[in-house]
Amino acid sequence: MLAPMRHEGPVITVSIESARHADRRPRGLRFGSLLHAILRDTDLAAGREQIQPLAEMHAKLLDASDVEIASAVDAVLAALGHPLLARARAAERLHREMPLMLPLGAGKILEAIIDMAFLENGEWTIVDFKSDAELSSNQLRYQRQMQWYCYALSKLTDLPAQAILLRT
Repeated sequence: MLAPMRHEGPVITVSIESARHADRRPRGLRFGSLLHAILRDTDLAAGREQIQPLAEMHAKLLDASDVEIASAVDAVLAALGHPLLARARAAERLHREMPLMLPLGAGKILEAIIDMAFLENGEWTIVDFKSDAELSSNQLRYQRQMQWYCYALSKLTDLPAQAILLRT
């Protein structure tokens, strides 16, 4: 667990946006892992016909049910339809599952993998996909995580960064 973030400059605000999703859908670690894997591997312009076989492949690896597959496909389609992902598709640069490492001093190193980062108009937008049923119980931890991501990416690239949690 990282200590509270100390750095020069303004506190980084983390926005929270939501993609449309069904209220009654599977929850839990397996469903979240399935959804995350599909979002990681699918083309951002994919339709159901491309996403379905990818979901079925990942479902086999995770032993996910048919209900989880169908719900994950719908959730991915909703996320891909969100304006944030349209911006990512059109961005100057786009990275998915982007590893980063930043020495913090005193022998500490920040290591992370960012779900998605894209560059537009000289600024990074960092996106973290969250499928939690109740985001509020973890919201502070997620915001701190995203603040560290922004801090590290800004330090490594000398470009400003903003953070968005996308509820899927």
